[in-house]
Amino acid sequence: MNTNTPLVTIIDSDPTTKWGTANLSADAKIMLHVGSPTAVPIEACLTHPLVLGRFAGDDPEIHVNLEAYRAAELGVSRQHTSLTLITGTVILTDLNSLNGTFLNGRHLSPNQHAIVRDGDEIRLGQLVIYISYRT
Repeated sequence: MNTNTPLVTIIDSDPTTKWGTANLSADAKIMLHVGSPTAVPIEACLTHPLVLGRFAGDDPEIHVNLEAYRAAELGVSRQHTSLTLITGTVILTDLNSLNGTFLNGRHLSPNQHAIVRDGDEIRLGQLVIYISYRT
């Protein structure tokens, strides 16, 4: 830094934010709480990429069907987003969805990857999902 570089104070807009872990073991489970952090969770292992979306009938490309949660009405695409475990870190990827994928309120661009931590909020269109890890 030279004398011409101004000093900038960075203030956390939410000092109560608590970051959960971003690490998950290969045999651990994720819990998807749809609509509320206290909702009965959908449990899943990330032994392969997990595609979240909606479908009627049988679609082997969708691993978590959100149709029962008014997914179509809330703007969830058929193949909306994926969760993948890469070297112990959970990665969220928007699959070029029509109504967007948001992580803690931040919009992900199509095919953008983002690290998901225990306790994060994922929004698919207008459908809110809270994620937690069970190790």
